[in-house]
Amino acid sequence: MVDRDDTGGSRADGAAPAPRLKGSRGEGAAPPSAPGTSRYHTGRDGGEARGSPLGARVGRFIPLKLLGQGGMGVVYAAYDPDLDRKVALKLLRVTGPDADLEAGRTRLLREAQAMARISHPNVIPVFEVGTWDGQVFVTMELVEGGTLRDWLKAKPRSWREVLETYLAAGRGLEAAHAAGLVHRDFKPTNVLVGRDGRVFVTDFGLARPVDAPWREDGEREALPPGAELASPLYEPLTQAGAVMGTPPFMSPEQFRGEVVDARSDQFSFCSALYRALYGTRPFDPDALSKAAKSARPSAEDPEGTRALARPLQVPSPIHEPPRDTKVPTWVRRAVMRGLALEPDGRFASMAELREALSQEQHLAKRRRLGAGAVAAAALVASVGGVVAWQSRVCAGAEGLLAESWGPAARQRVAAAFAATGSPVAADMAARVGG
Repeated sequence: MVDRDDTGGSRADGAAPAPRLKGSRGEGAAPPSAPGTSRYHTGRDGGEARGSPLGARVGRFIPLKLLGQGGMGVVYAAYDPDLDRKVALKLLRVTGPDADLEAGRTRLLREAQAMARISHPNVIPVFEVGTWDGQVFVTMELVEGGTLRDWLKAKPRSWREVLETYLAAGRGLEAAHAAGLVHRDFKPTNVLVGRDGRVFVTDFGLARPVDAPWREDGEREALPPGAELASPLYEPLTQAGAVMGTPPFMSPEQFRGEVVDARSDQFSFCSALYRALYGTRPFDPDALSKAAKSARPSAEDPEGTRALARPLQVPSPIHEPPRDTKVPTWVRRAVMRGLALEPDGRFASMAELREALSQEQHLAKRRRLGAGAVAAAALVASVGGVVAWQSRVCAGAEGLLAESWGPAARQRVAAAFAATGSPVAADMAARVGG
């Protein structure tokens, strides 16, 4: 099982010119990472970013080597002398004199603030944020391993292995949702798998607070009580005509440019899981984009009554999974429900989706509990039998003792002690005779 075509290079709206994509694998983005590196690929397309920190200090951190680079950031392995540990050090990637440094700094701060909201074993932890040479840097846990995409390609994986690993990533997404965030760019290259098997969701550069005071088109709405205007996390990233995400994993509502919630991440999660389980993509991004936009209310039909009458044209752009696989039917049903074209057709939460995808674990637990109950019952029956046997053996024991140890027997014992001529014979005979 492999995860194919994870570059995100597909056009997002059919025959019309492709919209500008703001994702870590958007238009013109660097290729995905090589196996065994970090989530950022090695710098084959031009080496290190301008202003390399190698040989210098970034805050208190000492950069050791370039791990790789993505569309926005450059990542180094670095040493923290104060805490005597290695960390991942992420700096803004400066690609030329015309680079929008302020936008890049804002997005890097957004990512750090989003990650700092979450404390969970399946979300990469952020350690520190600072500035160096006019740039923002972020330090995070250094994961020895590669991306989920690398892990899938390293060797054949059973459907159980794939499902277990994705469920761990799903717990990370669920933690982000509990913290009030929507990731908006979940895909295999944004998940790290350590050599020790630990799984981490990362790259929250497109994350959006569910209470953000702006719509996907960049227009500001009423600010929620207590929200900080100055927080980069509450600033919109979208520009006119922009689409947020990576087309092969985007939900229909993302293609439409609508405000998204946690159910959009659920769609992206199921899209990635489908590809990992079946080795093929669940939909063509162009077809999904057209179908999604055809269901959007128009100016002549603001209530969307026509779209409701025929929400999406048949056939659906979501492909049925191959039938000649070992993937169980209950997994297929859960994944396809998560890929419902409208959010209301999906699970209400990632927790419900994970529950549906954990049937085998629940069955195994019930079997273990059943086996334990049978063993306990057998133990109780065994102990009861022993007690009953012992009670039968002891019945009439007093009569048997009286017959074998009566007055005559005591006299014979006393006579035997007296025959020894010992001065203590009488005392010993009295003790033995009771």
